[in-house]
Amino acid sequence: MSSDKILHRMWFGRHPIPEKYQQYGRRWHELNPEWEVRQHGDELLSEAINSDVVEDLLARDAQRGGVELYVQLADVLGYELALRFGGIVVNMDIEPVRPLSYMYDRYAIGDKAYAATEDDSGVLVNAVLGGPAGHPMWRSVVEALPSRYFSMPGEEMVITTGPRLLTACAEGRDDLVRLPVEAFNQVHWSTIPHGSDAGGLWQETPQVIGVHHWGHRLEGRSNVVETATRGTQ
Repeated sequence: MSSDKILHRMWFGRHPIPEKYQQYGRRWHELNPEWEVRQHGDELLSEAINSDVVEDLLARDAQRGGVELYVQLADVLGYELALRFGGIVVNMDIEPVRPLSYMYDRYAIGDKAYAATEDDSGVLVNAVLGGPAGHPMWRSVVEALPSRYFSMPGEEMVITTGPRLLTACAEGRDDLVRLPVEAFNQVHWSTIPHGSDAGGLWQETPQVIGVHHWGHRLEGRSNVVETATRGTQ
């Protein structure tokens, strides 16, 4: 297992972290006492490698104050946390089920990078990603992000900074473990009714490490750029 035993979570903006997500943070610590659980916030903005993208996001959303801003900030800065510090970066709305040591052993991660598969199409979602600090996979994503972002003005965040960028950078790599759908995304967001989350829909199987609750569904929002929610950070 990598020696980079740090679990990163991010929450931006002035609104407090919901109690449910605070509970998830405590549970991550209980299940992984040998890991450091770091809760990041707005202090990351001044430390960004892709500071030009962060500045553009802040300027573009200054008048709207929309939740899309916080989701894209988490996209940009999550890759950078994985590159700079190693460990694992998880969304706030992922409920831990099993220790990370179980994940490393079951999926033979070793010193490879890893990311969660969203569905049977093979798309990777950046709700869970990690690996050793300085891993080439995360360097490639961090380096590819600015040109993709600035060359696609107005395009959805899923394409410019999120899963489509991640999936494109992962193509053909053999130093990346693609965690199966069951590991974190057993319940797909499209099957969750508006106003609900994955609670009560998932089943505990040996493959499950955590449950992605897709917090935007709880808020009654769809999974498109205009209505993404802070809970998906």
